[in-house]
Amino acid sequence: MFRDFMLDEPTTFALANRAVEQFQDLREAHRVVVDAREQVDMLSPLTELAQTRSRSLTVVQQTEQEQLHVDTVYGQRLLAILHREVQALTARSPLLAQAVADAQRDADSTDRARIDAKVAVDGVGGGRLAVLTARRDEYTTTVERVRRRREQIAAAVRTWHGEVPTTAEEFSRLVGQVDSLVADTAGSHEDRRAEQYDLSGRRSTARSLRTELEADRAALASRRSNIDPVLLRARETICTATGLTEDRLPFGGELLEVLPSEAAWSGPIERVLGGFGRTLLVPDEHYRTVADAVDAAHLGARLVYLRVRTTSAAPKRTGAASLVRKVDVAPGPLREWLNAHLAESFDYACVESAADLAAQSRAVTRAGQVKHSAQRHEKDDRRVIDDRSRWVLGFDNEAKIADLRRRIAELDAQIAGWTAQLEVIDANEQDRNTQLRAAQTVLDSQWVEIDVASAEDELAGVVAQLARWEQDNPEHAALSLRLAEAERAAKAAADSLSAASATQAQHLGEIERRQAGISEAEQAVGAEVPDEVRTRVEARFSAARRRLTSENIDSARTAVDRAIHQENKSAQTELSAAQTAITRILTAYLARWEARGSDLRADAEYVDDALAVLARLRSDGLPRYENRFFDLLNDQSARNIGEIARAIRKAPVDIRARIEPVNTSLRHSPFDTDRWLTISVRENRSAVAAEFLGDLSAVTGQSWTDADRGAAEDRFLRMSQLLDRLGSREPADQRWQRQVLDTRLHVKFIGVEFDADDEPTNYHNSSAGLSGGQAQKLVFFCLAAALRYQLAPDGSGVPRYGTVILDEAFDRADAALTRRALDVFTQFGFHLVLATPLKLLQTLEDYIGGTATISIRDNRQSNINLVEWTDLAEETA
Repeated sequence: MFRDFMLDEPTTFALANRAVEQFQDLREAHRVVVDAREQVDMLSPLTELAQTRSRSLTVVQQTEQEQLHVDTVYGQRLLAILHREVQALTARSPLLAQAVADAQRDADSTDRARIDAKVAVDGVGGGRLAVLTARRDEYTTTVERVRRRREQIAAAVRTWHGEVPTTAEEFSRLVGQVDSLVADTAGSHEDRRAEQYDLSGRRSTARSLRTELEADRAALASRRSNIDPVLLRARETICTATGLTEDRLPFGGELLEVLPSEAAWSGPIERVLGGFGRTLLVPDEHYRTVADAVDAAHLGARLVYLRVRTTSAAPKRTGAASLVRKVDVAPGPLREWLNAHLAESFDYACVESAADLAAQSRAVTRAGQVKHSAQRHEKDDRRVIDDRSRWVLGFDNEAKIADLRRRIAELDAQIAGWTAQLEVIDANEQDRNTQLRAAQTVLDSQWVEIDVASAEDELAGVVAQLARWEQDNPEHAALSLRLAEAERAAKAAADSLSAASATQAQHLGEIERRQAGISEAEQAVGAEVPDEVRTRVEARFSAARRRLTSENIDSARTAVDRAIHQENKSAQTELSAAQTAITRILTAYLARWEARGSDLRADAEYVDDALAVLARLRSDGLPRYENRFFDLLNDQSARNIGEIARAIRKAPVDIRARIEPVNTSLRHSPFDTDRWLTISVRENRSAVAAEFLGDLSAVTGQSWTDADRGAAEDRFLRMSQLLDRLGSREPADQRWQRQVLDTRLHVKFIGVEFDADDEPTNYHNSSAGLSGGQAQKLVFFCLAAALRYQLAPDGSGVPRYGTVILDEAFDRADAALTRRALDVFTQFGFHLVLATPLKLLQTLEDYIGGTATISIRDNRQSNINLVEWTDLAEETA
């Protein structure tokens, strides 16, 4: 009552509204700061990128210049080197010519001495020595030839662990054994070749099958369907033409799966449902579109599709042994139709053997024989019944892939076994071929060709004759010694002459080659090279080789070319990356700040302009924006937020001041016998209000300087959150606003009863615990005080508007309390209009001047009657 009637709406609401409105300026200033910072952040990487671009561009330009002039620098360096080398070589030419002349004189002199010694030796013995020497040389050659042939026979015999014969008889036996070996080997050759062909053929077939299985496994791994790839490609063609997804056009097999508990019947069930599993199911609403697409396309396969018209009819009942009960149907829009279709078209009984077929109209045996009707039976044994490679049923193909892995592993084992057998056969065949070649070596030989003993005996005889002749002619030894020395001297002189001549020829060739190189280099030397380019290229040549010669300058040129190319390539890559990054940044920048498009373009050439923008932002724009933002922040936080905080803190004092006149009035009217009522105001902030006041204090705790701008911006965010919530129109936020801004809720009012000595005798937080009359009395006192406070001008004892209407007035109060309440209203100068039961008229008669009675009859008709009051004292007078 005191909050609503005695206290005006606090100024905190107006202060909050003003703070919210003025915060838009601060928010805009902050947005400008953030915008400038984001521009700086986005453009900042351009500084390093521009340096990288400039550096890389310089390297690219320099290396391109070097590539352009490297041939000229190379030619000039080569020409200088060749001239220097020719000059050095020419200086050595006379020395080499003199060495050749000296060697020629020595060779001529020693050759004449050799000839003289030869003539002297040949004159001894009338030519007998020459004949014996020739025969010795001939027999020596024969012995060497026989030994080599015997070594060949020995190597051939070792292939079958035999021994070389030492006599003609042993050699004859060896030839017979070898001849038999050749005959036996030739006889078994066809059998070995047939076995080899058989194993090789089986391995080749297994490898081909493995390739097919591996291709199937790879194809299955890329999808989940068990359907043949050619049919899946046909469906892809249809889906592309119609725009439908593959799940809208499933194959029957993709929606059916044999139950795990019935896996033993998978093979027979596949034989019955395999055709349906490969059938494309086309919902009725897509039939026309699919039919047109199928008709227009070449599918490359035999496609069967079924027009599906869904029905709500319950599926036909099937027997306990029916194939239908062994199959699971995938959830989806076609599930009900599939259940009905399976029951209608594929109600085949699963029986153990052919003996059980007669009792069923349609059935399939475990062996895969299918009875379609009383007349038609079928068994397709082109593949074994448990061959999963042709199975099409299943929600996924994991089982099929696992089976393929198993079959591939089995084939790998078989292939490895056959390969090992073939390797053994090949090794044995190589051994046999080696033995056959060795046998042919033996068969192509004669005993005399390997009889080393006989050849050595003949050589020994000739050597003995030569020794006896030398004993009979003692002067021959001295002449032979002289001849040997002359031959050695002549050979040494000839070698020296040859070496000197070769050195001279090589020397002249070097000069000639360099002179030819000079001619070529003079023709190749191009235009002038800029000094800075020449310096860089020559530095590269010097780095490649410490001392350049005509022999190594080409390798140095290769190294220089490679270094220039590598540096150019690296710089090009670095330049491209930098320019791409610059372009990407400028593209993003201009996409966000389109107004900059008049000065910039999303091109690396504009990087310097972008850096100029960045420099302006850093030196002028951003600091200016930040200063304005922090000035506004400092001002608004101290002024607007501070005023709100001060108003909230000062509110209890203001309310006490506002209540004080009410208490003064209450002192003039006793609340009870020798008791007066006073309204005490006490702070009673809620936790939400206290938290809000704490947040305000955190925002306004201190002013901000450059040193703590980071902390100030954090406080701005808190200030933004507070003002966003203060300006919100959300119901929850509005309830919060009332809690934190309505300072009337931050206090509580306590009625304190005082006695004549101003001692408190009772406290009233509310009317709880009071009797009905006492509660009414307390309420009327508070009401009268509130009305007096609101309606009386300051300092006036009479309210500006004094009529007060009370319904059910004093209906539960006793006469004394009623009179005191009426005294309060009278004292406060109010004119009362009371609606009350007739029983209170005697109590109220001293306070009223007129009465109207209101009655109702039969709860249907109301009557009002005015009762006039007369002052008896006046009439008597």
